[in-house]
Amino acid sequence: MENNDRTRVVAVDVRNPEGIHTHPDTLEIIDFTRPVAVILSAILHHVNDDEDPAGIVRYWRDQVPSGSYFFISHFRSGNNPETAEAEKVLQQTFGRGRWRTDAEIASLLDGLEILDPGIVPASLWRPDESDNPWNSGERRELTVWEHLIAAGLARKAQT
Repeated sequence: MENNDRTRVVAVDVRNPEGIHTHPDTLEIIDFTRPVAVILSAILHHVNDDEDPAGIVRYWRDQVPSGSYFFISHFRSGNNPETAEAEKVLQQTFGRGRWRTDAEIASLLDGLEILDPGIVPASLWRPDESDNPWNSGERRELTVWEHLIAAGLARKAQT
């Protein structure tokens, strides 16, 4: 990335979206007058409820123009006893954050249009046919690991 004039690393806490947005390096390479992609991949589950993860998304929603897209991936909770055990172990390892249900993850995208297929296990979010666990017509059970991460795509509607 050192020799790439289209990439920057901005050392600002995700809980400070304004600091990321207004950072000179950010403004140098992203034109916020045109639709952009806001990628919230594997980050918001590290943000506790009292740190307002929905506020982070809301900030970006309010700053980017219509037609922008939001991608989210997030650790999922409440799926089955095996994933609950994995959640417990990983939370002890990370020491912070919060896993959320699919409905809670969807609520983080409030005010945006969540696109099909919605908030689903990442392994089921538009998989290639060869990778689709249901492509044979028979729905097999997802593995514990396939249940752990949800993904979704949302769009800021045209005004």
